[in-house]
Amino acid sequence: MSRSFKMLFTTALAGAVLFSIHPVSSAFAQDDDDDAMDDGDSDAMDDGDGDAMDDGDGDAMDGGDGAMDHKMAMKGHHPMVLPKGKIAVAAWVNINLSTDLVGKPISINPDVKYGVMPKLDVGVYHSSAGITGFWASNGGGICLTGTDNNCAKTYNGPIGILANYSLGEGKLSLAANGGLVFRSLDPNLMAIKVGLRVRYVAAPKIVVMSAPSIFIGLNSRDPSNKELLNIPVMVGYMVSHVLHVGVQTGIAGPLSSFGDFFTVPLNLGAMYKLNSHMGIIGTFGFTNIAGKNSSADGRALSIAFNWHN
Repeated sequence: MSRSFKMLFTTALAGAVLFSIHPVSSAFAQDDDDDAMDDGDSDAMDDGDGDAMDDGDGDAMDGGDGAMDHKMAMKGHHPMVLPKGKIAVAAWVNINLSTDLVGKPISINPDVKYGVMPKLDVGVYHSSAGITGFWASNGGGICLTGTDNNCAKTYNGPIGILANYSLGEGKLSLAANGGLVFRSLDPNLMAIKVGLRVRYVAAPKIVVMSAPSIFIGLNSRDPSNKELLNIPVMVGYMVSHVLHVGVQTGIAGPLSSFGDFFTVPLNLGAMYKLNSHMGIIGTFGFTNIAGKNSSADGRALSIAFNWHN
């Protein structure tokens, strides 16, 4: 990696992190009972910014940027974007369970985001949920198992510096989602993400979410950094005000040769709310259960701890 790129990336990442944690008074006051449990970048039963158990923004099992609160869900007004002044953090542990590769690799994928304005949040994402919207993944982030156990490098991305902007809240809620994604650091592969997060409250305890997005390669326009389409779709059910479950599928693949390389994952997930600020998320999935060259051999387990103020 060139010195100039290292300086550019370090500056951008440091700036994003500092910006995301800069204290700003909240303009969206809620009591603890009405706080949407968010996972940082993983919104509970979320659809799309890359949030935990998210379908596109990365929010853990959330319909927005935080775990769906029971009262808010009943009203159909849970915010898709993290309220101003709020911080959400998620620490994901991804474990490969694929045939002959169990535990190869194991990685940690942290996400953090901050509510900048009443309709805007920004974040730095390492999880698949936060970047692509698909819950289960293998590798990325900080790889713990070494080169002998399927870690190409200890830290090489992907990293997403992404924003969510609310386009409307209600029974049908929409939010624009996008930003800069470093698919890898060495080699340097950068892309722009352009996407939309959609949530529909189908019933008091049932939500349907999607987070379609396109990644547009900015440099090194070889097959590994061309346009990529992701369309995760999730159905979530609130078993109780502390336990949420969901199932997710969808389709993903490169636009230039979609029919030859598309994948269709299948993921199951659950989130348990420990208190008004913390929760635990677990997902298990098949990375390509029905796409091109499909197989049940590709499997992933993800466990996350999330916190928000």
